[in-house]
Amino acid sequence: MHAPPVVVFGAGRSGTTWLAEIIAAAGLELIFEPLNELEVSEAARFRKQVRFLDETDMTAEWEPLFLKILRGEIRNGWTLRAGTRGERKVVKLIRANLVIKWMISRFELAPVFVIRNPLAVAYSLRTEGWEIPDSWVRWMIADKRLSRRYLSPLDDLLGRSLGSLEIFSLYWCIQNVVPKQQGLFSRIPVVQFEDLCRDPEGVIISLAPRLGIEITEAVREACHRWSIMKSQRAAQPGYDPATAWRTSLSAKEVAIVTGIVERFGLEEYLPR
Repeated sequence: MHAPPVVVFGAGRSGTTWLAEIIAAAGLELIFEPLNELEVSEAARFRKQVRFLDETDMTAEWEPLFLKILRGEIRNGWTLRAGTRGERKVVKLIRANLVIKWMISRFELAPVFVIRNPLAVAYSLRTEGWEIPDSWVRWMIADKRLSRRYLSPLDDLLGRSLGSLEIFSLYWCIQNVVPKQQGLFSRIPVVQFEDLCRDPEGVIISLAPRLGIEITEAVREACHRWSIMKSQRAAQPGYDPATAWRTSLSAKEVAIVTGIVERFGLEEYLPR
């Protein structure tokens, strides 16, 4: 019997690629972001139409797409950019946080979720030049099932144009509050990015039994390599991805991010 694919979930700039690369070093093929509609034509219709799914949704039309994703059958230069090979797959996804519960209810997979301090994510999104439009936030909130169940009232923010740091903060909150409120953080392994930075070998050793992977020398070596998605500042002497935000965000900017995160009840992920 074949082991199920590992799926690494998380918001963008949270360390999902790094963790997936470490897992792939155990002999798995890394399938990179097969839901990126700009690189994968099969994902475009799903990304345009779907914001949120749970296990009660009648969604047979999307099941063939996700079967292809989990089987590693969406193959192009983008999805195979990590260059690893193996019969078993590890799929890295930052565009599926709001459908995790649906995926688990329909497919056999070994999930793991990565979460990173929202201040560090907001800083990294800005530094790496990400563009998340104001319209994305408004589109997500317009889904009444999603907003009523999981999202904080945001009328005061949405009555004006949002600054980029506000958008990054809302992106982080939406991506993380849904799986948390669905109870997934108590059902699947959750990795704190800061723990991965501090002790990558310890993190992967603790995950190995639940993911069904072997800790090889190649895995240990991967723990101490920069990811292919490393920050542009990673080569600078003394750069620490867990703390770089502290010298780059002003007190006012920290307050903006913190205020939004607290509105969603996610302050436990703020640094202390």
